[in-house]
Amino acid sequence: YLKQTVPGDGHCFFHAVALYLKQDVNELRDKVATYMLDNQEDFIEHYEAGEHNDITYDEFVELIRSTNEWADNLVIQAIQKLIDRPVQVYQDNNGELIQTEEVTIDNENQ
Repeated sequence: YLKQTVPGDGHCFFHAVALYLKQDVNELRDKVATYMLDNQEDFIEHYEAGEHNDITYDEFVELIRSTNEWADNLVIQAIQKLIDRPVQVYQDNNGELIQTEEVTIDNENQ
C-alpha cells in the first residue's frame, strides 16, 4: 500500500480513487452519478433522505455529479461496482491507519 495525501476539499474520496484510476475527479464523479442513475434499483432501497437533508435520490446523485458532496456508503459501493474492484477505506487515527470495514463489498477482483 502507498499512503498518499489528497486535498481535503470535499472531493477527497474521489481524489483517491481518481489517483488510482488515473482519471480526472470531475470525470469520475460524472461516471459514478450516471452509474447510480442507470442502476437506481440497486441503491434506492438503501437511500435515506433524512441522512441527506431530505433531498430526493435524484437530487443527491446530481450533487455527487456537480458539487463537492462527500461520498457516502452508497457512492462507495457504486464506485466498487463501476470499477469492479473492492475499495478499502482507511482512516488516519493519530498516525495509525484503521480500516473501515462496513463499506467494502465482496468482490473476486483484487
